[in-house]
Amino acid sequence: MHMRVNGRAVSSFLLAALCVAVAGSAVAQSHDAAHLPKTTTPPPLQFHYMGPPAGGRVASVAGIPGDYSTYYLGSASGGVWKSTDGGHTFKPIFDEQDTSAIGAIAVAPADHDTVWVGTGEPWTIRPSDIVGDGVYKSTDGGATWKHMGLPKTGRIAEILINPKDTNNVLVCAEGSGAAPQHERGVFRTTDGGKTWKQTLFVNEETGCSGLSMDPGNPDTVLAGTWQFSVRTWAELSGGPGSSVYISHDNGQTWTHLTTANGLPKPPLGKIDVSIAPSNPQRMYALIQTRDQGSVWRSDDGGSNWKVVSWDRNLIMRAGYYIFIEANPKDADGVLVLNSGDHYSSDGGRTFSGEGGKKVKPLGAASCGDCHDGWIDPTDPAHYVLTDDGGANIATGAGTAMHVALPNGQLYHVASDDQVPYWIYGNRQDDGGWRVSSDLSQPSGNGLLPEDAFMPEGHATRRDFDEDEGKVWRQTEGRRATARKISESRPATERLGARSEWQAEDATGPQRFRRAESRAADL
Repeated sequence: MHMRVNGRAVSSFLLAALCVAVAGSAVAQSHDAAHLPKTTTPPPLQFHYMGPPAGGRVASVAGIPGDYSTYYLGSASGGVWKSTDGGHTFKPIFDEQDTSAIGAIAVAPADHDTVWVGTGEPWTIRPSDIVGDGVYKSTDGGATWKHMGLPKTGRIAEILINPKDTNNVLVCAEGSGAAPQHERGVFRTTDGGKTWKQTLFVNEETGCSGLSMDPGNPDTVLAGTWQFSVRTWAELSGGPGSSVYISHDNGQTWTHLTTANGLPKPPLGKIDVSIAPSNPQRMYALIQTRDQGSVWRSDDGGSNWKVVSWDRNLIMRAGYYIFIEANPKDADGVLVLNSGDHYSSDGGRTFSGEGGKKVKPLGAASCGDCHDGWIDPTDPAHYVLTDDGGANIATGAGTAMHVALPNGQLYHVASDDQVPYWIYGNRQDDGGWRVSSDLSQPSGNGLLPEDAFMPEGHATRRDFDEDEGKVWRQTEGRRATARKISESRPATERLGARSEWQAEDATGPQRFRRAESRAADL
């Protein structure tokens, strides 16, 4: 016998079982045991995907040069997803591992079956960020994974693989930020991850936030470091540890670049860096400062630098997102990701995006609350940007497509006592939601097993009982508000505003707490 497992159905089952037991007792007095009625065991409990509708933060991305079909996306707290059909569908390929926060993904240029993943969200914006447990490697395109160490690094911001030697890998580790620690900076391996050596360490409050390699000469590596710490009441971003370093021996040793080289004076905040593949003498640094500028450029391989942009739109909320990448085919082209995407075609002097600059963007794909980007080195019109809502792919043909995965981050979950009952939750940066418990929501571009979905519900609309209580919700930890839902509504519904970061939902009065972090002003 098949049954739905919810409060009232289970009660009915228990009542039926009790009736069967009483009847069986009477029968046993006059019949042999062989004639006793047989009982039925309910099916085992099973988790099903319920929703809300697809869409959630994607923290990292990687593609394959010249391949318009294969992409890897790293979710902020939902593992690694892979597409082999041009981004139309993505399959989860990391669910069996011990962590789900993916900060960096890298595909080996010389062996596209070799994929590296760095774990931990590569930003600090609030206490609910998720740290990881080091790095993983796959040698079969993500079919299987092996943990390769660095378990205490907390957050991995970047992984570089030597184009000429797949066993030579550099890892940019930010650290957890929760306490002083030695496991921060740049780590290097030459044996495919069997052993590691920490080659850049600044201090126990400073980690690596940006890393770039000259693909034509892997001995040249540029690094940005970031001094930060996270407490439940604040994010402390910036200090003397934040700086730019350069290596000319593949990251074995490093030279500290300072104001003598034209860079800004401390204290500085989060830093990302980029070496232009088409002209490695051209280097860029995106630096969080109070009032010294935002983008610095070197035209002589890192010896001398100058500020080229003072646009503060490029470094807003830098602890949350900071990204700079030179166009692989044009040293004057440079992409910056922040609350939006910004592109410069004049060496970083003027940028498209916010600020009213009439500059042509990189291409058709754009993003909001952006996190990571990948530009095809063989065709810069083919690129991918990730953000809080998923990913956006520029196909290379002048068009773009949006990717939404079933990876929404829910801070809290509650249910009511209707039949079928409703599930309530508040999703990161996307307000409060409710869904009917007997109808799974669409999974967007995410491919999930067929048995992960609920059987089709009885209808697409539900009536909320007039006698039920109010739904209490809180936005950004501020004021708790109540909303009475009494009319017929769809089987999924967004209940409130976008900015829902650390709130709670409840079907009844409840106390709320605030735990929103603040960044120090630099």
